Amino acid sequence: MSEPHLTRDELLSENRRLRDALARERAAGESSGAAAGKGSSEASPSAEEDLPRASETLFQRLFRASPVALTLSDFEEKRFIDVNPAMCRLTGYERGELRGRSFAEMDLWEDPGEHEEVRARLDAEDALHDREMRLRTKTGETRELLASFQRLRVRGTEALLSVLADISARKQAERSLREARQETKRAHEQAQDLAQFRSSVITNVTHEVRTPLTVILGFTSILREGVDGSHRRFVDLIERSGQRLLMTLDSILDLAQLESGTLDVDAYPQNVLDVADNVANTTRPFAEEKGLTFETHLPNEALYAEVDAELLARALGHLLDNAVVLIASLLVGGLVGGIPLLGPALTLLAYL
Repeated sequence: MSEPHLTRDELLSENRRLRDALARERAAGESSGAAAGKGSSEASPSAEEDLPRASETLFQRLFRASPVALTLSDFEEKRFIDVNPAMCRLTGYERGELRGRSFAEMDLWEDPGEHEEVRARLDAEDALHDREMRLRTKTGETRELLASFQRLRVRGTEALLSVLADISARKQAERSLREARQETKRAHEQAQDLAQFRSSVITNVTHEVRTPLTVILGFTSILREGVDGSHRRFVDLIERSGQRLLMTLDSILDLAQLESGTLDVDAYPQNVLDVADNVANTTRPFAEEKGLTFETHLPNEALYAEVDAELLARALGHLLDNAVVLIASLLVGGLVGGIPLLGPALTLLAYL
C-alpha cells in the first residue's frame, strides 16, 4: 500500500517537528549530565531521570504517529533499532522483519551506491535533508522518496534517524504533466507545419488559376466594345463572375495564410461605411440575378475605425453572398420561417 500523498510544506513541517523533539532530548540529556557532574543539590536523582524519560516518551509518540516513514538504526552497524508503522506500509515488510536488519540486507535501495554516498556524507556531517532517493518494496515496486537523515545519540548509542517521505504520486504527476506539455508542443508544431504546407499548396494553385482568369477579365473590356447592347449583358455576366471567382480565390488564400500565421494585416483608420457601400454595389447585381431587391441604408455620418479595408471587404462580401444564396434558395418554397414572402429584400444596415 502506498503512503498518503503529503505536500512539501507538510513534509517539511513533519521534519521540523521531529528535529525539535530531538533538540529537546539533547538539551535534556546535556542538562541532566551537567547536573550530575556538579553534584547539585537542587535536583534530585528522580528529577534528573524524568527529563530524558519525558523527551524519550515524546519522541516515541511522534515516531509511532508520524504519517511519514521513519527508521532508527545503529549508526555503526547500520541495523534497524526500530521502524514506525508508516515504514512498514511503505515497504510492505512487517516490523519484525525489519528490526535487526539493515537497508542493504533487505535490499531496500534501488541504487545502493547512492546510499553509500549518503553514508559517506553523514560521516562528516550530522544531518542531510531533502534528498530524492528510490526505494524498492517487498513486492519489487519502486517508490520515490524525499529523504532526510539525522545523527543522534539514543541511550548512549550513536544512531541515525531516517525520514522517508513517499513522493511517488507527486513525481508521477510531474512526469505526466511534462509529457503532456511535450506532446502538446509536438502537436502544435505538426499543426503549424501542416498549415504552412497547405498554405504553400493553395498559394500555388490559386496562382495557376489567377493567371488565366486575369487574362479573361482583361479581354472582357475589349469584348464589351465589340458587341451590341443586347449581348453586352453576357459580357457583364462574364466579368462579374470572373471578379467573384477572383475574390473567392483571394479568400481561400487568406484563409490558408491565416491558418499558417503568415497573413499580413495592413490596418489604418478609414471610413468603414465606404467599404460597406462598395461591397454592396458589387453584390447588388448578383442579388438581382436571383430575383431579390437589394437595398442599402447607410448613415450620412462617417464611421472611422482602424481596419484592413481589403480584408474587411472580402469578409463582408462573403457574408452578403451567403445571405443572397440562402434567401434565393428559400424562395423556391415561397416561405422563410413559415411567413409568406412579399417583395423579399436583402438589406445592408450600418449604425453608429
